[in-house]
Amino acid sequence: MNTLQSIWTWLKANPILGTFFCLVILGLAISGIVHVPWSWWLGRIQHEPAYSGAVWTWAVVTLVAFVVANAMFWTARSLITGAVDAAMAFSTFWAIAIGSLVFISVFYVYPDQQRQVYALLSILGGGLAGWMLGMYISPQGSSERQEFAKIGTAVAGLASGYTLKSVQAWLSAPEHAHYRIYVLYSLISAALVTATIYNVRAYGNGLNITFPAASGDPKDKQKVAAKVNEVVPFFAAVTGPADTSATWSVIAKTGTAGTIDPVSGVFTAGAAAGTCQVYAQSKSDPTLSDVVDVSIA
Repeated sequence: MNTLQSIWTWLKANPILGTFFCLVILGLAISGIVHVPWSWWLGRIQHEPAYSGAVWTWAVVTLVAFVVANAMFWTARSLITGAVDAAMAFSTFWAIAIGSLVFISVFYVYPDQQRQVYALLSILGGGLAGWMLGMYISPQGSSERQEFAKIGTAVAGLASGYTLKSVQAWLSAPEHAHYRIYVLYSLISAALVTATIYNVRAYGNGLNITFPAASGDPKDKQKVAAKVNEVVPFFAAVTGPADTSATWSVIAKTGTAGTIDPVSGVFTAGAAAGTCQVYAQSKSDPTLSDVVDVSIA
């Protein structure tokens, strides 16, 4: 049971890698079940473009993905303590189902191996971009929101209107027309991975600390600026587990940290200036936590 708990924790923390390994396992399972080597499968797709065969291959992959997703969900639900993340299980299924269709299409769009490699690299690059975008639009906790806000500012400066227009003009040139399908593959892959990551992080299990807007730092609303001896209530929004309670603690950084009620989350600032962090952890699922920076002046 401890091994399953560790695997589930790792999958929740690394959904994109989890999806990749699920694809590998599915491929090995399909190859083993039908006793057919991968070279035969790829050979049929490359040299015998029978669309019915492609649909059949995709249907098998999708069916196995559906069975694996359900098995993962119900097995985890019965063997692992804490709430099972249904969003993760079924988002993984849809990612595999649609992703396999995109993968198979490459061998029909491009008959030669060199362009197939370019298309697959485009899919990989789009997936990486989608992973970053999915993470960015679904921050979990105040610390991630702070870091992602900085990254967003930097990326916005690079992806200016001039840059986008330059790329569009380059693709519009007749001599670059063959690159458009690579861009299309990248965009499809990015959209698929973005949707998967967002769904897992936004609708899956999680914990998010909130506090009164009046207590926010004027320079950074994700932080708390408290006065000496001020009382600030913190709240933990826990999604997933049936038990939505959390345990609170204070992590001292500099000066006087202050104290917090471990049950109610009511924080009392120290009698002198200092900085600290308020930390909340789900009682039923220790993997769910959040932290907020607090400055006392």
